[in-house]
Amino acid sequence: IHAMSGRRALHGLCLLAVVLQLANSLTASCVPSANCTTCTAAACTFCPVTNQCVDPSSPCVADEKAGPPATNSYQCGRINPTSTFPNCTACGDSGGGNSWCPSEGKCFYSDGDGPLNHTCIASDTNGTWGMSCDVINPTSNFPNCTACSDSGGGNDWCPSEGKCFYGDNDGPLNHTCIA
Repeated sequence: IHAMSGRRALHGLCLLAVVLQLANSLTASCVPSANCTTCTAAACTFCPVTNQCVDPSSPCVADEKAGPPATNSYQCGRINPTSTFPNCTACGDSGGGNSWCPSEGKCFYSDGDGPLNHTCIASDTNGTWGMSCDVINPTSNFPNCTACSDSGGGNDWCPSEGKCFYGDNDGPLNHTCIA
């Protein structure tokens, strides 16, 4: 009986050693200095806020300029939206999760309610943030009343000026149309 319990203890120690070796190999594959593609190929998470490759169980937060954590190569193409996507079209085509801020001319990671942890200032001529370029810059994008009314972006036509402005139910934002 004594020999049997010694064998079980030895088996248990061997099993523990294998588990520890496996855990170390998983952690070792997440090389902090790896780029996003190499990191996600190793089944790790790339954290763009810290620009490091981390174990998937490690905390990593999303940021409006850096974007969300990436766990695959597709998501690697969406990180750092502020520096990666220089115009509204590129921002909108980036695969979702990003929104264009026309007042700043920058792309930010978005949570669907606007840029994450960032306020995009709306103006009468630029409009407000958008995940689609169709609703921003109403003064330059919508040259007539019909186009302005059909834009669906909260825009208002000012007949005295012959221009489309961003606004709400009360009229253009911070702009008075002369009757």
